[in-house]
Parts: sequence; structure tokens; C-alpha cells
Amino acid sequence: FRNYIISKKQAIVKLDAVYPEFKKLFERQVGEDQNMEKIDAFYGDIVESLRFYQLLKFGENTSTDNRYDGITSTVFKMRYIQTDLYIPFALSVLRYADDNLTKQQLDEVFGLIETYFSRRIVCNINTTSVDRFLASLHKDALGYLEDAPESNYVDVLKFLFLSRTGQTRMPSDAEYENAIRTNPTYTQRNAFINYILTSSDGSSKESNTLNQIANGDLRLSIEHVMPQTLTKEWEHELGADELGIEHTHLVHDQYIHTLANLTLTGYNSEYSNRSFDEKKTLVVKGEK
Repeated sequence: FRNYIISKKQAIVKLDAVYPEFKKLFERQVGEDQNMEKIDAFYGDIVESLRFYQLLKFGENTSTDNRYDGITSTVFKMRYIQTDLYIPFALSVLRYADDNLTKQQLDEVFGLIETYFSRRIVCNINTTSVDRFLASLHKDALGYLEDAPESNYVDVLKFLFLSRTGQTRMPSDAEYENAIRTNPTYTQRNAFINYILTSSDGSSKESNTLNQIANGDLRLSIEHVMPQTLTKEWEHELGADELGIEHTHLVHDQYIHTLANLTLTGYNSEYSNRSFDEKKTLVVKGEK
């Protein structure tokens, strides 16, 4: 009900204010006369929103309409990384989509949601104030469309995402690329790392891999390609002979926990601190 009230009010509602806000909503839409038609419309909207909430929160798609097929991957990923902040906005979008968005546009909206959160995860930006930004995002988009009805809802959303600054910003390409090179990704939650590493595959199997990890069907752990403890072989590979041991350890400290030095493997113990050439060619249980 809190998510529902936020989506209707288009503003953050504290938990202890949910019931008072619900009463206000009832009074506005039904009124004292409690006309049966208004009551049916009021609670019909709640039931429809509940169906959408089941999809967003629990991954339960009770609809036979294939228009939601394209958003299930994003929904699953948001559930995996335990991100609920987008749900009130998504409820508004799903209600709006029935009469106003094509299937492709709906897919694009959810793609924008995933891009927003994934870029912020890579850049390690915390979620402060994101709930407030997303709570009113749909209302802000509709406001732009009122002023420019020829505009496209998806294009307006792109503008609103890209025009954010400060704590709720969408990281730029430059910030994103710099974060990939320099941010200590390994210090983040395992769910975030698994999500980033499976998504970076860039193939159609990414969601399936993450799904298998989430279900426990695929047991993978996070492996440092360059090991956390340097061996003589790794010091040599990092240029200790030519540039000196101090330089080698500076390079190690700079890149050890970055995204480019991480991978997922089922054979973490076998790889251990082996050299890079050994890790590339090591055969474990019939696999390279």
C-alpha cells in the first residue's frame, strides 16, 4: 500500500502516513456518497496495481498479455540486486502504459530504469534521495508532455534522467568509463558484482547465468585475475625486473579490486595465485 500511495501521490509517503493518505485518496475519488461505480473504480485500480506489484516485487506475472514479456529480465535483475526504489514509478508507468505506450516503449522505459541503476552501481553512488526523484518522475514526465504533447514519453524520460545532477544523477559516459577503470568494485555487495559481471558478457545468456546463480543452480565465486597476494611470477609479469618492485606494488594496489581484474568462476581454489598464462590455459575437470 505504501508503494501504491506513493505512485498515486507522486511523492514520498512515510510508513506511518500510509493510512491517513489512503483515507484522503478514498475521500477524493469516492467521497461521502460512496457511489458503487466510484467504489468499483477505486478498488479496481488497487487490484490492478496489486497485479503489477506481484510482478515487480515477486516476479509473478499473472497476466497472459505478452506486452510484459520484454520487461521481465529487468524486473528479475532489480529483484536480484534488491532494489525496490523504482517500484512506485514502475507502478505508475504500467498503469499508464495500457492506453499510452506500445510494447516497445514499455521495454525502453524499463531499459532506462536498468541503465540508471547499473551505471550508478558501477560508479558506486549510494541511493540517497533516489526514492524522492523516482517518486515524482512520472508526474514530471506527464508535465512535459502537457506542454509539448507532440513529444514522446520515452524521450522525455531520457531527458529527465540525463538532466539530473548531484546525488541522483545518471553517470555520464566519462564518469562511467573512469569508474570501470578505477573504482574498487570488489568492495561492493556480492549481488552487485555478480550482476555487473554477468551483464558485461553482453550476450543473450546474461540473465540466464544470473538466474542460475540466484537459484543456486550455478555455483560461481568472484575471482581476482591478478591475485590479492602477489607471487614472484606476478611481480615479474607486472614489470618488477624493469621498473622495480615498488612500481609493481603500486600497480597492484591500483588495480587489484577494479572491475577489469574480476571474473566469475567455479574453480576459484584451482586458479588460486597462478600466473596469468596458467589461468588462461588451465584445464579443470575438462574445461578451460
